[in-house]
Amino acid sequence: RRAAKQGHAEAVERMKEMRRCAWCGAEDAPRKCFCCLESRYCNSTCSSNHWAQGRGELDAPHKQTCSGLHVSPAGGQLDVSLERPAATVAALVAQLEKAKNAETEAAKVGATKAEAAKAKAAEAEAEAEKAKAAEA
Repeated sequence: RRAAKQGHAEAVERMKEMRRCAWCGAEDAPRKCFCCLESRYCNSTCSSNHWAQGRGELDAPHKQTCSGLHVSPAGGQLDVSLERPAATVAALVAQLEKAKNAETEAAKVGATKAEAAKAKAAEAEAEAEKAKAAEA
């Protein structure tokens, strides 16, 4: 970017190339793929077409090459498909809920262990006080 601002021809050309619509090739495409933030598009029509069809022999469909897909927050694999978007959304929500529940359970176990350690320390303190009182 800095080189492009300084007027280096190669850098300027590379920046133009990076900002081209992945579907129609128009310059200065304002939208990005919401998953990988790498592919750029003029509008939602270009995005949908590139996602589903690619550019023929030049390019595979973006849903097969998108670097932002296929990894869930929990580290598992996602099956993303535009053929059944409602089912895909439901599956993603279910996976996110499962991950959230797992995190909640882990936090509860951690809290329970911390509470048990506090109780044990309090018991030891009470025993020490009893021993001091018995000595006095």
